[in-house]
Amino acid sequence: MSPIRAVTFDVAGTLIEPHPSVGAVYSAALRRLDVGTLLEAPALEIRFQEAWRARGAFDYSRVSWTGVLRRVFDGVVDPADFDRAFEAVWLRFAEADAWRVHDDVNPCLEFLRRRGIRRAVVSNWDERLHAVMHAIGLAPWFEFILPSVEGAGPKPEPRLFLEAVERLGLNPGEVLHVGDSFREDVQGAREAGLAVCWLRRGVAGSGLAPGSISTLGDLKTRL
Repeated sequence: MSPIRAVTFDVAGTLIEPHPSVGAVYSAALRRLDVGTLLEAPALEIRFQEAWRARGAFDYSRVSWTGVLRRVFDGVVDPADFDRAFEAVWLRFAEADAWRVHDDVNPCLEFLRRRGIRRAVVSNWDERLHAVMHAIGLAPWFEFILPSVEGAGPKPEPRLFLEAVERLGLNPGEVLHVGDSFREDVQGAREAGLAVCWLRRGVAGSGLAPGSISTLGDLKTRL
């Protein structure tokens, strides 16, 4: 019998992704507000990716996101309009249609439910994660949702994983963590003593490292 009694999941890149893209959500929000220089979604997506890479220390709080958005909107949104633009984007990403649930998610969660394997979320996120998970209909699948702003700190902080293990009332070795980031999910969970499954969407065959999967449908092979 498998020793795994619970599975914890990362969210962005693992369960869901921005829809249709971060840049598209930003662009639509600015259009509705009628503020700033008109930029199409691809240009704003590039700006976001550049700002994300340059973010430095980031704790996923509203303050940290404000710094990223200031970079994205620099020269696009008048400083006098920044607070309104930020608030519009902040609220927009708590809504269901700003996200797409990956096709393999619900079948995987149903499989785990049938097997009697408990489920929880451990993700680098702000307090909006609760609203997001309820809006997209995934919250009922999980015993609890633990965004990093409510825990010991963002992954790969091992204490965040150990908080989840403590809530589950299990030993670390009885919990499997699934996520798409090697540094945040794999290294962090391993350091905390959890079993780990690295999700690498779009990678298959010889490109997969031992212990990794390309779809959540393959998770059953690890249990």
